[in-house]
Amino acid sequence: MAARGYTRERVAMSLVRPSRQGGRGRDPAHALYDHACDLLVAAQGLRTMAGADRTAPAVAATFGCLEAALEAQADAVAALSRQAADLVATADGEADPAAVRIAAQCEDVVRLLRLAQSGAGGIRERVGPALAELGAMR
Repeated sequence: MAARGYTRERVAMSLVRPSRQGGRGRDPAHALYDHACDLLVAAQGLRTMAGADRTAPAVAATFGCLEAALEAQADAVAALSRQAADLVATADGEADPAAVRIAAQCEDVVRLLRLAQSGAGGIRERVGPALAELGAMR
């Protein structure tokens, strides 16, 4: 089941754009969006495979990847925060209430991603030894 109307097919179709084929001189806005779409597709694949049989040996490593991915996402949100706030800022440079709210919301997202990153790391640290012990028993 797709979240919020995003299906794998719909996202895959959105990825087939001329900007995807570019190399040098590629529009950074398209590249940013392409990477966001890639993230969505990867998350959907993780969701699908997380419930599959015989994936237990990859649990600790997967949580390690999630930990690193959450860190990268937090860094990306922090970098996007200024640009998002600038989009609604006033032309005269005054502190716009909407820009202030956007900055605060971005800070909340970064904080929650860092919390999730820490949680994924904790799970990885606890599951890894249990997985190693289980492998030793086989």
